[in-house]
Amino acid sequence: MSLFELFISSQEKQIEKQVYALGNELRIQPKIKRGWSQLIYKQYPQLDGKYQGRDLLISMTSRKRKNRRIFKTQVTLGLYNHYNYDLRITKENFLSKMGKYFGVKDIEIGHPPFDDNFRIQSSDTYFPETVLSEPLIIDKFKRISKEFKGELLLEGHELIYEEQLALLSRKERNHVKKLLDLMDTLARYIEGFGQERRPTMNHEPLADL
Repeated sequence: MSLFELFISSQEKQIEKQVYALGNELRIQPKIKRGWSQLIYKQYPQLDGKYQGRDLLISMTSRKRKNRRIFKTQVTLGLYNHYNYDLRITKENFLSKMGKYFGVKDIEIGHPPFDDNFRIQSSDTYFPETVLSEPLIIDKFKRISKEFKGELLLEGHELIYEEQLALLSRKERNHVKKLLDLMDTLARYIEGFGQERRPTMNHEPLADL
């Protein structure tokens, strides 16, 4: 076994240890999912259960690329999205800021610290302007801003967060728990908003920009 293979084996054991620790904290028994995708990706035990009464799935995969592994963690939380609102939130980066400089617009909620850090897309602008401007939502995004390096999507009846992340320590476990807290709070506000107001725009799938 090469040094690289030994390193990867050690990583995988550490990841499984952290998945079981996270499962213990969330009171969800990890499960190993078998399927054809194992031919392409390395799969780790999943956490498939309930969080605050909502369906929850935390899964992690990795794929070898040259002499390293690319890890991906996905957190999926269920909610009731009555009018099928859509939403995409990513971190602002150099390219998106340059786009703004040249006139490309995204949705802003009128709170500069949030607008400067996050990029918002939705087919109904009033929806994210209202939901994301809630003080509690702003505060939870502020708490996770430095660690937020992935993409948060509202698709159908699911909130989905994806990030190139390996659960290697307590730090990553805490990151996932803060994400869950944020996503649960956001789900409650989305559900409340949907009960009070119908969409004002036709909903079409968000285009990749």
